[in-house]
Amino acid sequence: MTTHVTDLDLGFSGQRVVVPCHIGLFYSGSDDLGVLFDFLRVAVARPDEAVVVFGPQGAPSKFLKGFEKDLGRNLGSEVAHRKLVLFEGDSDPDAQLAKLMRVVKTLVEKGAAVVRVLALVAWEAPRFPAPEDFLWLESRLDASLATLPVALICAYDVTSMPGPALIYAGIESHKLVSIGGKVAPNALAVPAEAYVSDRLLRLPWLAREASALEAGPTRGVHACAFFMTRDEEYATLLPLIREGIERGEAAFHIIDPKRRVDHIERLNQGGVDVARLQSSQQLEIRDWHETYLVDDRFDPDRMTTLLADVLSKRSSGVRLVADMSWALGHAPGVDALVEYEARFNESMPRYGDTVICTYDSARFAAATMLDILRAHPVVILGGYPQDNGLYTQPAALIHELKERAG
Repeated sequence: MTTHVTDLDLGFSGQRVVVPCHIGLFYSGSDDLGVLFDFLRVAVARPDEAVVVFGPQGAPSKFLKGFEKDLGRNLGSEVAHRKLVLFEGDSDPDAQLAKLMRVVKTLVEKGAAVVRVLALVAWEAPRFPAPEDFLWLESRLDASLATLPVALICAYDVTSMPGPALIYAGIESHKLVSIGGKVAPNALAVPAEAYVSDRLLRLPWLAREASALEAGPTRGVHACAFFMTRDEEYATLLPLIREGIERGEAAFHIIDPKRRVDHIERLNQGGVDVARLQSSQQLEIRDWHETYLVDDRFDPDRMTTLLADVLSKRSSGVRLVADMSWALGHAPGVDALVEYEARFNESMPRYGDTVICTYDSARFAAATMLDILRAHPVVILGGYPQDNGLYTQPAALIHELKERAG
């Protein structure tokens, strides 16, 4: 009789977990697969372990080729003997879950002491569950695998996954998360019993709620927005920019100096009369070197003072949009980005002001993106502003950042 494993070394970072477990792991593209390879490598070498890899069409076989290259050998024998099982997802989440359960139970019945499952997560991919269906599937996995010796890693590529996928699926549906190869308990997970009512039935793209850009009674709005392409960015921002202008608010934009012409062209094409608004001083456009990177360095105190001055001089309210990709560079001071974002909430924005910080989710590291999310009371996902359930009070987040830094 096979003795099922209840305590398992993951194969990376010397970490162990209690089985069954369900981990949301964040990685950065095809050059950052080492942790996933390590997770499966130990199973290939052990006679009493089995491996399952599933994902959207073509993804499992592509991953296998990379894994074989990393191992330095062919895994055809393991596939033929069903020690390593690959299967492609299904657009029907019930069918996908049922197939996963059949495969895992079969491997356990055949003697596997533990089954390592790697889910290559996709979002809006052909022949894969729709976003809301995949979220439902994620919410069911813990209960479905509760009695089985399974270590399941759901792998999220932060360079190709949109903000809603990373937050709703990657973070909120996993009690354990792994960022940078380190697994830790996730205080931001939504309990399975509350997931349907608190998340699935309130998805912004299914039933849009009142805009979270409506300021509260005593303060304005500090929001973050994540985009993967310029087209996606402007499709979301232009309606918000026009809305502010129509309300008589001042518009203040901070941009990459290399993108000034493109920015102005997109504004004009989107119905914003740039020349007229600049002439009337309702619109002001500055670049990074006039704001965040004066003297080619980032000084949080100087920037806070600058923004306070900008906001205080416009009594009708300001809608400020800032491209934060300057923080991807190596200028002195950029390491203070998250603390700066957190501290910004302590004094600004004032009532009637809206500050939107935009981030390229294909370029920022997963750990940084998570911290950025936690520093903003409002998040713009799928084009819709909403209150951010992951927001952490400034003092608590700053204390955590300092503890991490030692």
